[in-house]
Amino acid sequence: MTAQPERRSWIARKFSRNRRMEARLIVRYGAVHRYPLFAGIDPAYHRPVMMRLAYDPKHKFFFARIPKAGNSTVVSTLIRHIDPTASAASMAADKQRLNRLPTKRQFDAAFKFTVVRDPTDRVISGYLDKVARDADGFGPDAFGAFLQELRDGDYRKNGHFIPQTAMIPGGLGAMDHVGRIETLDADLEVICTRLFGGFTARTDRVAHRTGAATNRAALLTPENTDLISALYRQDFEALGYPAPIPFDGAN
Repeated sequence: MTAQPERRSWIARKFSRNRRMEARLIVRYGAVHRYPLFAGIDPAYHRPVMMRLAYDPKHKFFFARIPKAGNSTVVSTLIRHIDPTASAASMAADKQRLNRLPTKRQFDAAFKFTVVRDPTDRVISGYLDKVARDADGFGPDAFGAFLQELRDGDYRKNGHFIPQTAMIPGGLGAMDHVGRIETLDADLEVICTRLFGGFTARTDRVAHRTGAATNRAALLTPENTDLISALYRQDFEALGYPAPIPFDGAN
């Protein structure tokens, strides 16, 4: 099945934007990999990370966006606090405008934060959102086959499955605040109060929800939990989340 014209147009615009951003880095630094914020980041991840940098020079914040870790809700909430009149239609454009390439000096001076998620819930959410397409794709066997593909390196092709700690410029230690999707309301209050002097409410992006927690038990066979633990060992250790435990009777 070929992509619809609207989707093809969106893909073309996204590709063009990525190329323009890479061109700016080449002009300024001589090569994409010389961008200071990419120091310590695997070159295979440069483009996915670049696509998700969020920087606002006016309010001086830097948000290291991590896919499937509430980043759409966080960005929408930030935009609504910047402009309370922002419509849902305008938020997509506003989200693109936040995708900037700060200099090292701007990065150092900004309030830097990120939001992370239990690696098990995150990979399940990404799978349900980006991979599983029909009833056959939701079972533990299909999920296990997908995890094996990630183990073989396919996660490098899609930012939704790159380890979270590998996507944060400067590493966790460079962040002024590390929020968690499990405590998102409290974290958004801290972030918005710091940036805007107060917090009204969060703006949810319901369309991106996958019900990962609901599907967790059905997918966690012993084999699948072993694969998840190996794939995201660094995230489990650095972020303090417990490794997954097989669901009794999942097989």
